[in-house]
Amino acid sequence: MNINYFFFFKTSQHITKNYFLSTIGLLTLISYPRFFAEQHYNTRDLYLCALAIMCVYFGSKILNKIKIKNIILFSFFCGLAISTRISSLIIPFAIIFLILLKENFNFQNTKWGIIIVLFIILFTYITFPFLWENPLRNSLEVFQKLSNHSWRGDVLYFGTYYKSTELPWHYIFFWFVLTTPLAYLFIFFFASLYSLKIIFENGLKNIKNNIIKYKYFYLNLGVFVFAFILIMFFQNTKYNGWRHSYFLFIFFLYSIIGFVNLMRVQIVKFTIYFTLILTITSNFYWIYKNHPYQNLYFNFIVKEPYKQFDLDWLGLTNKDLLKYLLKYDNSEEIKIWAASGTSLEATAKNLLSSDDAKRIKVVQLESEANYIVNNYINNQKDYSLQYNLIKEIKVSSSKVNSLYKVF
Repeated sequence: MNINYFFFFKTSQHITKNYFLSTIGLLTLISYPRFFAEQHYNTRDLYLCALAIMCVYFGSKILNKIKIKNIILFSFFCGLAISTRISSLIIPFAIIFLILLKENFNFQNTKWGIIIVLFIILFTYITFPFLWENPLRNSLEVFQKLSNHSWRGDVLYFGTYYKSTELPWHYIFFWFVLTTPLAYLFIFFFASLYSLKIIFENGLKNIKNNIIKYKYFYLNLGVFVFAFILIMFFQNTKYNGWRHSYFLFIFFLYSIIGFVNLMRVQIVKFTIYFTLILTITSNFYWIYKNHPYQNLYFNFIVKEPYKQFDLDWLGLTNKDLLKYLLKYDNSEEIKIWAASGTSLEATAKNLLSSDDAKRIKVVQLESEANYIVNNYINNQKDYSLQYNLIKEIKVSSSKVNSLYKVF
């Protein structure tokens, strides 16, 4: 993800021609707490974010001036993005639509649109080994499984457990709203209103001209809004928050940057700059204060999030509790039971030294344990009424994982 920060900045510069605004935009991305943490271990969702940045970078170059080099690079990164997650198809669709719209869908632009589609198909095929054996049949299978993943577990959402295939349509929407700094949401809301104002500027006859004139702004706003709606309503299986749609956050930020760049009322522009700088500073402080659990960030709307949502589904907090326990108890064998749905065996095997891992014995029954760990995934029970609480990990003053000693 790190090298893509450079391309995010370069794309912002290309779109806005404003070095200061591009720097602010880059800092909004770097300071987003969940990205800050997950870029170190989330090899799929953050990888797709990086690909989205590259797609927009080369896509914006094509919109400015069509060159075969940029078409090939754009198609390559789009192919990688599609083979990573099929919902990213909307990115090339948006670029091709703007290319065709630019000159009234004339032959020349239609030709370039077809060339881009063919290159994208080629690179998607090359980078998606599943298609190699039978491209047509396997492509259809991919689309059929688009809305139905293999996982069929229980998901905690606003304090109620749902099957992953039966979550309310607004699951992705509220996860996005509750894990995004409120300042960004307010600015985006005004950006959306502003987009309606300028699209209808000078009458209905000028809609097309206004879209072309502000093509970069509408490209990013359009991709974010339409892709978000499609994923929200048509992706059947949902779990682990909105991480499967993280790549849309790139377009969300580009929309904010584009809005600030277009704003001509100086007092409004100054207010937005001030708000963004204040929020960025606040985010970095939150990252520092809650290290290394930035992946558990919620804005201040949510109170006691562990009671409302699944938080540490990766079990990252288990490592610190096990390390604490190894110092707390000098026994050669420490029997511990996981009261929640994360694997202590995996934590001990992958994150502890071999000597420490040998001392940890994960038991299958509560009655066999000397210690109990609960990170509240699929289990909201408070064991402090039965056992002695000896260690608790909190994020923003709300507990995430608890370690108990059996009397």
